[in-house]
Amino acid sequence: MKMFFLTFFFISLLASYALSNGDKMKTDNSLVQNHYQMINDFVKQSKSDFFDVEFTPRKVKALIFSSIVPGSGQTYLGSNLKGMGISLAFYGTALTAVIAHNNAQGREDRIKVLTQEYATKGNYSDAEEVWQTLLSEKENRDNDYTRRSIFTWCAVGVWLYNIVDVIFLTEEQSESDFAGDSSIIDMNVVYSNNFQGFALKLNLP
Repeated sequence: MKMFFLTFFFISLLASYALSNGDKMKTDNSLVQNHYQMINDFVKQSKSDFFDVEFTPRKVKALIFSSIVPGSGQTYLGSNLKGMGISLAFYGTALTAVIAHNNAQGREDRIKVLTQEYATKGNYSDAEEVWQTLLSEKENRDNDYTRRSIFTWCAVGVWLYNIVDVIFLTEEQSESDFAGDSSIIDMNVVYSNNFQGFALKLNLP
């Protein structure tokens, strides 16, 4: 009889333990499912907010401006500092690429002259000196071509970012925003007697 009660007692304990673990696993699974559901909802909401763009007339005009002059569309929408930064980045990289290209072309002409000069040298020492100069010019020319490629791709990257930014990342400011937002840097034309020039004004906070 005692064995029967002991056996029944242990079976009851095992059953209670199994039921409690089952409820705990269900609770954990439901918490995990809720967690993943929240993440999915957040991702979907972020995607919809990012790609949900309303192309108003001012937005379209800003896109056209930025396509022609990078950064001008951002300035047109009211983001003056961002537009200025994008313009400086684009024209800085583009100008560096142009300078590197011009340097490479100048070194190409220099290499042609050195090649002709090397062919006319009659003794070894003079020819060797010209040859070393020729090798140095070729190395500098290759470096110029490398710089041209790097800064050309940088300019392309800035232009592409400028298009993405003006479409998705730059908000169109209202008239009240424009009224309360004063530019940090103002540029005006100054007339004084026979003098005409530009005046820059820095607005400190």
